[in-house]
Amino acid sequence: GRGRSPRECLDVLRPVIDALATAHDAGIAHRDIKPGNIMLPAERQATRSRAVTRAAPPPSVARVLDFGIAKMMGEGDDGPVTGLTQTHSVAPSFSPRYASPEQASGTRTGPWTDVHALGLILTEMLTDIAVFPSADKMELHVKVMSPTRPTPAQFGVDVGAWEPVLARALALRPADRYPNAGELLAALEAEVP
Repeated sequence: GRGRSPRECLDVLRPVIDALATAHDAGIAHRDIKPGNIMLPAERQATRSRAVTRAAPPPSVARVLDFGIAKMMGEGDDGPVTGLTQTHSVAPSFSPRYASPEQASGTRTGPWTDVHALGLILTEMLTDIAVFPSADKMELHVKVMSPTRPTPAQFGVDVGAWEPVLARALALRPADRYPNAGELLAALEAEVP
């Protein structure tokens, strides 16, 4: 299948990436970015009943939801910030289908973890294919940790200049990725095919 064009993906996700860039600049990583935590703008508002309309209006732009397991990054952060909520957080919850290698292996997470999740979501939007469809934990772990990264090209979809951008966002090693959402957004904007 063929999903949305890079331009469409950017138009839809820009507010989400922007919101994450702001959080990253403030030293906060979300760590559970997945489609279920992205609220898209309502498309056909005209068809909504009056009763629904009287309730809270749907967003006019995409929004990021649920900063429930967000992590504050300390100065030169080498691990979870020690504090009441973080001291014993050995295994923070995250969504296995949008897991990063560092989440799957239990190593340090941060803004680069959100960058990886955004890379997965963009790949799914561009290809219309579930990147990690398996429900089997072992199989999922192997795929998440594979040196072959799940870029659009792996699914036979040519996204031109975005391929290297997504390859970097989805790099196995966090140090090889964009360090935060702001840098990812700048690269996506600069290379829209």
